[in-house]
Amino acid sequence: MEFNYSFTINTRMSVHGTVKLPLKNNMVQFGQFRPDEILDKHIDYPLYGGLNHHETAEEFRSDCDFIITQVNAVISSLDLYTSFNRALKIIVENHIKRFGRIFVNDLMAYIDVYSELLLALGFNRKILADIYPTILYILIQMYKNYVLEAFNTFDGKNISFVDSLRYDNLREYVTVTYVLHESWGNPFPDNEL
Repeated sequence: MEFNYSFTINTRMSVHGTVKLPLKNNMVQFGQFRPDEILDKHIDYPLYGGLNHHETAEEFRSDCDFIITQVNAVISSLDLYTSFNRALKIIVENHIKRFGRIFVNDLMAYIDVYSELLLALGFNRKILADIYPTILYILIQMYKNYVLEAFNTFDGKNISFVDSLRYDNLREYVTVTYVLHESWGNPFPDNEL
């Protein structure tokens, strides 16, 4: 089966897109832009057998709706890419305000939704894959006091993501493969929560 999400960006000339992703047992399968290098190196995922990226169709659709609503609220005064960046930042901040923290897997799920929406609008797949780890890294730097690793210590405590092996992998990956397209600039110039 396939998950479909159709949307419209309300600019002077409306822009339409459709996200199409695999759907199994009402779970959307996503994560095509996540580089394995930032997830798998030196990491053992007990009980998981690797990480699959799934979310209920309702939750994925809700995240898409939120981002599109935010983009449509500001698109008249901003370009498309800047509008999407602002919407991504708002959804992350709302999550943090609601829960007092954000697990890195939730953060990546938001970036996945953002990426899939941009892909549906015709953005280049390779550029989206190249920029994904950089956007993840920048958001973690902006909200590092709130981003937690998805796995607990043996005594059940949450680990700050910046203290985890996956963060080291991400930092190394971004440093070695920094491919942020110059014309895109810094996606989040205002980093206040």
